Amino acid sequence: MGNGYEFMRNVSYGFLASRPQELGICLRVGLNVKLPLIAKDSRLASILKCLCLQRRKSGINFPDARTRRARLVFEVSNVGRIGISEVDLIQQVVRGVNLLIEMEELLTNNHRLDSFISKIVKNTQDS
Repeated sequence: MGNGYEFMRNVSYGFLASRPQELGICLRVGLNVKLPLIAKDSRLASILKCLCLQRRKSGINFPDARTRRARLVFEVSNVGRIGISEVDLIQQVVRGVNLLIEMEELLTNNHRLDSFISKIVKNTQDS
């Protein structure tokens, strides 16, 4: 770095930063998704917690030129940064968003999410 200073680094946790939430790999993976039905589900926060994900923004409304209505887009990103590799973290986010997309499709086809959510909770408890 120069002047005899170096960044603090721990072999297990990565580079140490000034903000505790930035410890570890310092990588945040976020995907903007348009999932209007699951976004309205009161269980979304619990589902995201089970998947180690978070909803980063309350929602951004972009006008849809065809319908003249707003469409809801929000960001889903990882919560943890310690004890997980970059590859595993990216896979975790992609796997979680794929599950959210499956849930959105179930809701689009007027199916209930109860058994699907139960499987997610069971899988996260078994891990």
